[in-house]
Amino acid sequence: MNRILSFCIPLLLSIGLIGVPVRSVAAAPSIFAFACPAEDAIAVDGQATESVWQRAMPMTDLAAYIDNSRSADVQTIFKIAYDTTNLYLAVLADEPAMDTVIVEEADHDTWPPGSKIEVFLDPQRDRYTYYQLAANLAGTRYDSYRKDKDAWNPDWKAATRLGDKGWTMEMVIPLKDFCDAQPREGSVWGLNLCRNREGGLQNSSTWARVGYDFHNPGKFNSLIFGGPQDFIDSELAHGKWVSETTTQNLVKVPRFSAAIQRQLGRADQVRKNFAATSAAFAPGDLDSFRDIYVLAQSVRKCCDAIVQEMEVLLALSATQGRGDRK
Repeated sequence: MNRILSFCIPLLLSIGLIGVPVRSVAAAPSIFAFACPAEDAIAVDGQATESVWQRAMPMTDLAAYIDNSRSADVQTIFKIAYDTTNLYLAVLADEPAMDTVIVEEADHDTWPPGSKIEVFLDPQRDRYTYYQLAANLAGTRYDSYRKDKDAWNPDWKAATRLGDKGWTMEMVIPLKDFCDAQPREGSVWGLNLCRNREGGLQNSSTWARVGYDFHNPGKFNSLIFGGPQDFIDSELAHGKWVSETTTQNLVKVPRFSAAIQRQLGRADQVRKNFAATSAAFAPGDLDSFRDIYVLAQSVRKCCDAIVQEMEVLLALSATQGRGDRK
């Protein structure tokens, strides 16, 4: 736990200080976010004053909806925390036109009017089974599973606080509502956060560069639970498990053993490169971690291909075995 807390550094700007422009806070790289472990209770009252929000890594640099190649003119910071029960989100939104902001209630699963935050989560990271949550400044909630608002109705909450130059929002979402997903330190989910402002789509923004459709899980960024070292340790453990499990199962598919071993050899080389690169990682160096993260995706791709092929071969072997016994 100490290494996580040392990574979730204190902010120069408290997320509750509405009067300071968002863009004064340094941005983290925009392809991954970190969920900081919450040691104490979070009130979810829209103020975001708990200590975890001082430790959590701020994410920003949302792109303009109409042109993902440029940053949105009005920026947003968000942070994520979690405990064994819930996922928490805090948002600090710069707003130069607070006099135009709409605060209007509506029924649950009615599309929330006015300024709102949309959160997209892919707990399986399969780029298909994603969930959407949206809340406006009046606390009106909308939720859906792959655009179907009737398919998913989690017991979640959103609260906001308005200021002179912006607003804050907090969300709490029970983990049990994500098909009993229970993230561990180092787990990775797909994630995107989008903001809608008054004035139409030209004022909307998105953290992940998803193009013209927020519902584009193939282009979601990543949410890493814990800190960089937890991610590194988890990826190394996964690669080792794939190598050991595959080697043990080779005796069940002798005809394909040589081909699989060649794939394992290539995967092991990529794993060794990843291990060597990550061994030099200095805590807090997000520039080098970005390279480590990208390399980890190559390791995952190799390992996933081996796992999928072995699943097919083992199933075929089992089917053939049953046929031989008849």
